[in-house]
Amino acid sequence: MVQGSFFDLDDGKTVSDLKAPIVFNIGYYGKTVGELIAKLEHNKIEILVDLRSKPWSRDHSYNKKELQREIEANGIKYMWRGKTLGGMGVGRQAWKEALIPLAEHAGKQRICIMCMESSVNQCHRKELCKILREDHSLQTVDL
Repeated sequence: MVQGSFFDLDDGKTVSDLKAPIVFNIGYYGKTVGELIAKLEHNKIEILVDLRSKPWSRDHSYNKKELQREIEANGIKYMWRGKTLGGMGVGRQAWKEALIPLAEHAGKQRICIMCMESSVNQCHRKELCKILREDHSLQTVDL
């Protein structure tokens, strides 16, 4: 888990100490879109993968089209994958299959998966990260 700056992990290591490719994850609850983008830029994220089954929000800036426009205006590619990686009505086996292309791409660009819940422990991102670590030998870092 990242605590503080981009380079410092809570176990005293830095991101550059990690040997396997990394998939980052983030929850946007409690953040403005500007704060989300700043966090992504600070961590040099190149692709944001939106995991929400239903990509809309009471905060309209997090609706799919608005969010995609803002993210891409800041040089980060936006991808919605809620149909196959969302938390509603999708099971572990389907997640495993849907994560294969993401895992294969993880060593090529810095990817961050995103959902609403601020804590990874309160979100299906926890299970997705577990699959990435166990099935694909990737590191996962919570932003």
